[in-house]
Amino acid sequence: MQIEIFDDEHERERSLIRVKRIHISSLVLASKSEFFFKLFSNGMKESQPNSTVTIRIYDSEEDAFMEILNFMYGMTLSSRAMKSSCTLFKVLMLADKFEIISCIEQCVQLLVDLPMTRESALLYFDIPMRSEYQPLINEATRFLSSCYEDLTKHLDELCDMPVTVMETVLCSDNVRVSSEDCVYDIALKWARKQYPRLEDRRAFLGSCITRLVRFPYLRCAKLREVLACEDLDHDFAKDVVGEALFFKVDPFNITIEACEKLRVWDKISSKIFYLGKRSFFLIAERRKSNPGPSDSFGLFLCSNDRFSEVIIVDFMFAVKKKPEMNFLNLHGMVASFKKNESCGTDRLICMLWNNFTANDSPYFIDGVLHLKAKLSFIN
Repeated sequence: MQIEIFDDEHERERSLIRVKRIHISSLVLASKSEFFFKLFSNGMKESQPNSTVTIRIYDSEEDAFMEILNFMYGMTLSSRAMKSSCTLFKVLMLADKFEIISCIEQCVQLLVDLPMTRESALLYFDIPMRSEYQPLINEATRFLSSCYEDLTKHLDELCDMPVTVMETVLCSDNVRVSSEDCVYDIALKWARKQYPRLEDRRAFLGSCITRLVRFPYLRCAKLREVLACEDLDHDFAKDVVGEALFFKVDPFNITIEACEKLRVWDKISSKIFYLGKRSFFLIAERRKSNPGPSDSFGLFLCSNDRFSEVIIVDFMFAVKKKPEMNFLNLHGMVASFKKNESCGTDRLICMLWNNFTANDSPYFIDGVLHLKAKLSFIN
């Protein structure tokens, strides 16, 4: 094999520095590398017996290339390479180029086990997408999410990050912000820095901002800002604000102790929440089920605002249940609401109350009954 090594410091005038000639088995290379297997079986001169194969690499890749040659013979890397994330990454990229899957897998595992830095994590986000890299990308994602979980503390640094990192951080469950309004402001600030031209910024935000920001969780005042924002296409802004205003999912959790104390006709109220400008709350109630000895658990959606005009709401009640641990839809309907009106069901759950509140009840998870109401306006 002839290895031609080129200068990679000067992009426009890359010159040949030196040539290395080594004796190596084509059978070994072909058995470990898809690249060399194709090269030695394509019917061209490289596949002829005793032919010399020429490989061109850059000066900065020489050590890494010798590592992968040694790997194909011994299925292991040098101890020096295994301790250096920089060297391992160069080996990984060459293993990808020459399609040496076993070397890729070993490099990925070694890089996952080594201490990660922000610089190395950012580097891993730029590697080609293939399934073998997923453990490394997952580790880089966890690392960056933990580094930037306090968004306001690292805002200036975040605004210099590529979009892949920004999406990873903003979509992380670990992110710490005072409200979703803060996420929107950060996404907008980042886009203004990355895309100075308004047309480019609008195109980018129109394609990805709904992945970064949960618009239904923005305050009404912030939604009004969205409508007036020149960084967003006006029709696009109207659509996302409209969807936000016509959608609401409100959780309502009740402890088993509170349910045990309920007598027939006793009620428990949720906090007030908003769908658009209209305010609502939920009422849970213990009812007597007739006929039969069982009691029933009722749930009602109640209007709580000063508006007198009628609105039509499509709503669904759901409860989390064991062993699936998923929310099951138990009652849904479309209803008209005016000021201080309510609608729902007095038979959301029907069973003996002692069984309903027992320790082995399928409805209480860690001592809590998890209820959810999903609401939307109907035009």
